[in-house]
Amino acid sequence: MELAQQDAHVCNLVPQTVSKLHKKERTQHRLVVIGELTLPLEEDPYRRFAASTLPDVITSASTVREAFEGAACSCAQTACVAVVAAGVVLHHTWDVITTIRGTSSCIFIVLWHPDATEDPALRIQAFHHGANMVTFHPRHLEAALSKVADQRGHGSLRCEWCGLSELSVSEYWSHQPLYHIYEDNLEGECQVCRRFTYNLAVHLHERHCPSGPFEEDRTGLIAVVVVHRQQDNKFLMVQEFAQQGFWVPGGGLDEGESLRQGALRECMEEAGIEVELRGVLQVEYDMTRGPRGWRSITFYAVPKESNPAVKTVPDFESAGACWVDVSKLSTIPLRSKAIPLTWFPRLASGYPVPQLQLPEACKQLFHDVQF
Repeated sequence: MELAQQDAHVCNLVPQTVSKLHKKERTQHRLVVIGELTLPLEEDPYRRFAASTLPDVITSASTVREAFEGAACSCAQTACVAVVAAGVVLHHTWDVITTIRGTSSCIFIVLWHPDATEDPALRIQAFHHGANMVTFHPRHLEAALSKVADQRGHGSLRCEWCGLSELSVSEYWSHQPLYHIYEDNLEGECQVCRRFTYNLAVHLHERHCPSGPFEEDRTGLIAVVVVHRQQDNKFLMVQEFAQQGFWVPGGGLDEGESLRQGALRECMEEAGIEVELRGVLQVEYDMTRGPRGWRSITFYAVPKESNPAVKTVPDFESAGACWVDVSKLSTIPLRSKAIPLTWFPRLASGYPVPQLQLPEACKQLFHDVQF
């Protein structure tokens, strides 16, 4: 959906009344909109929230602070969402987000902005000031609200990151990456099993998954994808976890997966889109690393759709994704520089893409995995 169409979709929805944030029971979640953003409250998941809209245009951070007075003590027991429509309060956006975050660490803050998946620096700034999500896609906002609303407050766990209490194990499993995927990793004793771990986020995700415990297999095989939006020469980058900045979609192959299957899966999991693989850019390896060695293949791909809605709902795989111009690479943090700095400029300048096949010299290297 085009950005203009997305905006029209939202603007045509049912407008809401004005009120302030008040203490509510967990079953009466709070949705506060700052700026002129209307939402379809007669539809699920919006009807699960007692929604309100702050009046007029925000002229100072104190206006927001006043609206959230008394909220800090209740937010630890109440699932509260604040949506900041930055198109209206552009000059005060960072003050507004910082002020909301200052009232409570438990509030789920969404920045609604037309450049949510086009400006990587905007995404970094938003998370730096306290936002949990950056989007401009109505269905993505609905999905996030639904996840927040599912925190019903019937458990006994308390989030180590923000202090939100009364979470069940399954609620905490969903809550942690949705709220905190871009925050630093923590170590400590797990509230569920009482085991000490150096990475609580990974431990919670793997050992207390609702479908049962698992441990990620380390196959030593990695598929990486450079996704090129040819119409404007932008490239897809993933906002990685724990403040590691941006990188291209990619990761380890699952046991039994082919190289191409792994590449397609990583694009969907980390960036939320389907792509068409069109070439192999490079192969790297070091068979002395680990018990199974290390082998990596970098594919070239284009989106299957001309302008797909890339991922903006945070989860364990990433905080979202963004289209990045080559000229912006020097202005944003990169998890690793080699692939973006090598291949983005070449491909943007018309570098001929190699065929979609393993180089003859590398076929024996990947003899144990399907292409």
